[in-house]
Amino acid sequence: MTHKHYFRQSFLITALILLSLCLIFVFLFHMEATQAFEDNVYQTESTRTEGILFRATAQWAEITSISSSIATIQVPAQELSSSQNYWANKIWSELLDSHTGGGAYIKNIEVAIGSFVTSPTALAHQRQLGKLEYFGIYTTDDISWPYLFDLQTNFKNTSLNDVTITISGYHLSRQVFASSDRLHMDYLLTPDNIVLLSSDKNAFFQDISTVYPDILSGDKLGKSLADYGSYYVTLSSVDEHGFRVLTLVPKAFYAAQRTSVPAQTLLTICCLLPIALLMAYYLSRYFYRPVKDMVSLLKTYVQDDVREYENEIAFIRQNIHKYPSAQEQKKVLDDTVQKLQVAQSAVLQHQINHHFLFNTLENIKAISVTELGIGNEIEDSIIQLNNIIHEGIYQKNAFVPLSQELHLAKSYMTLMQLRFPDVDAHWEVDDALLECMVYKFSIQPILENCFAHAFTAPGQKDKCIHIQITQRDGILCTSISDNGRGMDKAKIRYLNQMLTSAHEPEATSHVGIYNVHQRITGVFGSRYGIRIEGASPGTLVEIRYPVTYASNTATEQSLSSEVIIE
Repeated sequence: MTHKHYFRQSFLITALILLSLCLIFVFLFHMEATQAFEDNVYQTESTRTEGILFRATAQWAEITSISSSIATIQVPAQELSSSQNYWANKIWSELLDSHTGGGAYIKNIEVAIGSFVTSPTALAHQRQLGKLEYFGIYTTDDISWPYLFDLQTNFKNTSLNDVTITISGYHLSRQVFASSDRLHMDYLLTPDNIVLLSSDKNAFFQDISTVYPDILSGDKLGKSLADYGSYYVTLSSVDEHGFRVLTLVPKAFYAAQRTSVPAQTLLTICCLLPIALLMAYYLSRYFYRPVKDMVSLLKTYVQDDVREYENEIAFIRQNIHKYPSAQEQKKVLDDTVQKLQVAQSAVLQHQINHHFLFNTLENIKAISVTELGIGNEIEDSIIQLNNIIHEGIYQKNAFVPLSQELHLAKSYMTLMQLRFPDVDAHWEVDDALLECMVYKFSIQPILENCFAHAFTAPGQKDKCIHIQITQRDGILCTSISDNGRGMDKAKIRYLNQMLTSAHEPEATSHVGIYNVHQRITGVFGSRYGIRIEGASPGTLVEIRYPVTYASNTATEQSLSSEVIIE
């Protein structure tokens, strides 16, 4: 029976991550599509509303022109009497009739020349609606079809004639608004928000807030598409007279366009979900391949059944250090160790798609710079993490110069200090030892334990980690001490015994230093490795290596194969 617990776990995790990213993308897509729909509706309605306002302004210009031409005509009042001058009276009548005949929106023009009034209006000026240039706008309290109002001039103490023009609001509205459009409801508002013209017969000469309560209170009104119950509302700009146009259109008018937004979103989901699942499957297979190779390699000399473990990773972790005994054939030992190193590098190499990882980290760093500015803590963390991961991916050698190991350790320390800014680090390094060869990532587990265990006591101040690298009697000594809460003698004795044990510790908190110790002693012998001691205050951990350089041919061969030289 094939054991693929790790494959299933990695597939599930990868699928969840990709599906989450897909859902985020779909949500953003839906929001963008909805905004695009609203912008399109607003642009359409705004263009229409501004066109109505333009036509209304043109009508006022025409009325003003008529009034101006009549107001400036000077004719003696007696000449207008039919009994005195038939032809003068006829000319005046034809002039006025030319503007009021044929069912036009101008129903009457009254001209006051001296004490003589032509065609007097019957409309009572009981209510003033507003002003239009030098006109006052008046109507009667008895509002009825065809919703008449007067535009009345007042040129007192001038040589101009006073003119009153009676307008049919109903007929003028039919010219300003499209009579064939029965879905839109349009309202021409005075500066005081009184409805002067409208395609809604029930709204003439009323305050728009009476017809539609709170319709002008929205923050978006006049700037973008606004909602009012089952309507979209658009408000035009203000013309030269202070008038503006308010338009309501039922949302159902754009129902087809609005329905297309969720339809597009659903289609996007249907396309992305299968792609995400396929990507998760192939990525999981890609990540599982080196694990499978490692399991096959370990099974050549480990008798345990992999199915007895939680998953393949647990099998690898607990058996990777079970090298064959020294009594077995040396050739089998050398080949197995070399294959193990190759497989281990393959696992580390293939667990991470470094191009994808670095690009993702760079994207996160760029976003942090955009949002928080250069030099923020997220950017600094990613820079240090990139340094560490870069060395782990591209540097395949288990042994590196001390200078490179210090670079990795300092990057890790800088990364941790971003989280624990109250912890100081002091470095004392003999520069003559920088080219000595040491295990890569051997200092980092010790520093990690300092942060995890040394400074857990509440209220401690002046937290410090001291790293000193010196040479004593031909031994490269790396001492890492802290001033934390320390350990009792029994705990120190237990940890030193654990390091020399042939079995990996059950507590995961000590696996890192155990692995480093076992690899050092496995290559250089029991004289070297890790030793834990008490300090006052805190704890002291010492890592010991022989002083070796990569230029030493014999040493280089030993390090490359990691043969035990006890």
